[in-house]
Amino acid sequence: MIPPTSIDGTDISGATIDGQDVEEITVDGDVVFSAGPPPGTIDDFEDGNLNEYSGSIGIVQSSEVLFGSFAFEQNTNGTMISTSGLPNYPQSGNTINLYFKENSPSDTGGLAFLFGVQNTSQFYAVYALAQYNFIGIFKDGVGGGSQISPNGSATFGTDWIEFEIVWNSPNIDFTVFSVNQTTGARTGTLGTVSATDSTYTSGGIGFGANSYAGSGYGYFDKITKS
Repeated sequence: MIPPTSIDGTDISGATIDGQDVEEITVDGDVVFSAGPPPGTIDDFEDGNLNEYSGSIGIVQSSEVLFGSFAFEQNTNGTMISTSGLPNYPQSGNTINLYFKENSPSDTGGLAFLFGVQNTSQFYAVYALAQYNFIGIFKDGVGGGSQISPNGSATFGTDWIEFEIVWNSPNIDFTVFSVNQTTGARTGTLGTVSATDSTYTSGGIGFGANSYAGSGYGYFDKITKS
């Protein structure tokens, strides 16, 4: 069950007992309240930091956000990965969902979300290059690695969009959806592309940028698995 944040209409998200923060309440073995992230959360950036990651290609910020109070801003070349410390990590059999936005597609190189991460040179990447309406799936590189999917096409400009990765090794399906810019609800399908590879079946997550230029930024928010 999904833990509630209120009881009889009363907000209990900041509840304390005898001055101590309440982390979790269970009734007959069922969790009825949890102060942690919702089940399935990989990272929603609501802790306001990137302590679970190695590498530095951006910041947690609050100006461009779709859900909650914070999102990740990727603003330089390189990779940043996490293989421990987050509440969940995806594996084959999972569907991964996250939200992405570019602020200046004509000035931004390719931006990528990494999964199945073993280290900074071994991973899968779903790659979006708004300047050329390009999407693709790569292995062991952000744009410069091996492209394991055909070229895909999606036009998304500077709107928030949703990435969905259905990972059932050896099959990887990457779909991009348009979303409502306030609620995040899907409003249409922008493009899809698929690949076949069985090298990795679990691992960490991360972010990457290739051919970053000028003032172009990318934003990521609310990464989940199911």
